[in-house]
Amino acid sequence: MGPEIAGSSLELLRAKVLHNEYPPGYLPKRSTQAMIPLPYLEAELPAIEAYLATFEQ
Repeated sequence: MGPEIAGSSLELLRAKVLHNEYPPGYLPKRSTQAMIPLPYLEAELPAIEAYLATFEQ
């Protein structure tokens, strides 16, 4: 349903999680608008990025 997030960069996570946007020049694999902005997760983004990096793409 949502975009593929395994291995996502911190830049992508910051744009998508905090603002429900994509970084400039990023072409998403799927067009979805299901996610809402979650600004309270800002401090957790480095940990989320590290966790997602553990999954094969």
